[in-house]
Amino acid sequence: MTPTKTVRAKLELPCRELGVPAPSGTIHVRAVRRKDQHIVYLWSNALDAKEMEAWLSGAGAFQRAYGPKRQGATGRTVALLAQELNSRWQRLLSDFQVGLLVFSPTGTASVTLRGSRSQLRAFLEGVEPAPGGDVLRKITETGDEEGERPGAILTQRQEEALLEANRLGYYKVPRERRLKEVAEEMGMSSAALSELLRRAEERLIAHYIASRWGQGPHDGEPEHAPWPVGPAPPLQV
Repeated sequence: MTPTKTVRAKLELPCRELGVPAPSGTIHVRAVRRKDQHIVYLWSNALDAKEMEAWLSGAGAFQRAYGPKRQGATGRTVALLAQELNSRWQRLLSDFQVGLLVFSPTGTASVTLRGSRSQLRAFLEGVEPAPGGDVLRKITETGDEEGERPGAILTQRQEEALLEANRLGYYKVPRERRLKEVAEEMGMSSAALSELLRRAEERLIAHYIASRWGQGPHDGEPEHAPWPVGPAPPLQV
């Protein structure tokens, strides 16, 4: 049997199509699947955690996913456990690999997702376009099953693993959860999670070195001398 080809599609649709109003400031949303549930991360430079939580209430029922020690740690980020989702969100998160969703005060939501053409057609059926444009802005076929995304540092799976490990306190000092505990929460083996996190960390470190010193790998592959010999240059403010 010939495997179903996936497509990568960039969409721009009205916020109301996802059951939420236009926010008063830009909100970034990232959903991570954990077993049979979704953790929804929201962050914004304009709204605080309570405002974002109230804004998302039209999409379904949620509860805070951060533990008491970490609730409102920054005031600008919040992680919510989806207890119930409206039909549009349910289809979006169940049928596709979903990238970052960006909700704008202009009333539009933009997102890049991966799935089959049939799933995409079903999702777009009856969706009204955003003001001044079509819902479907770009579509390309892809055979990449690892979640590589043009312009992104991490693959989709690496990003999801990193977000969930961070949420569960794996990177806290001291650690709040061991690797095995995080892996169990995510429904995967410790070895698989360890490799995902190490590959993500390698890419992030390589990207930081490359952007900080203007040298080093941009594709995540290590080099022996990622910066010039001698003291590092001073920080630029």
